[in-house]
Amino acid sequence: MEDLTNLFEVQNLTNVSILKSKTKRTTVEIAASLKELLNKLIAEEGRNILLIDLSEVELVESSFLGAIVYAYKETMQRKGTIKVLVTNAVVYDRFILTQLDKLFEIFNNREEALKSFE
Repeated sequence: MEDLTNLFEVQNLTNVSILKSKTKRTTVEIAASLKELLNKLIAEEGRNILLIDLSEVELVESSFLGAIVYAYKETMQRKGTIKVLVTNAVVYDRFILTQLDKLFEIFNNREEALKSFE
């Protein structure tokens, strides 16, 4: 796996793994890297309780959302869950437009998101 530390930061807490995107704009290439990293976390490391932190993202492409949906399916098969942290109105609107707000619990505050896993 290529070094993805410039794109993503992963923090493994006791009950949840936080995957934070460090890019402002997503691309097809970044989406492919996200999918690769999510697969590693879920399938290889057995981490199926995830918070995807998009607080630094200003523009999200459909391929990036597709990678998150892929991860959702993988975690559901393992009786896990994914929640999303979104602070940008444009990104939030994209979740609404694609109706992904019906699939994911979306938070705009990190502390509230983490507390929801307790």
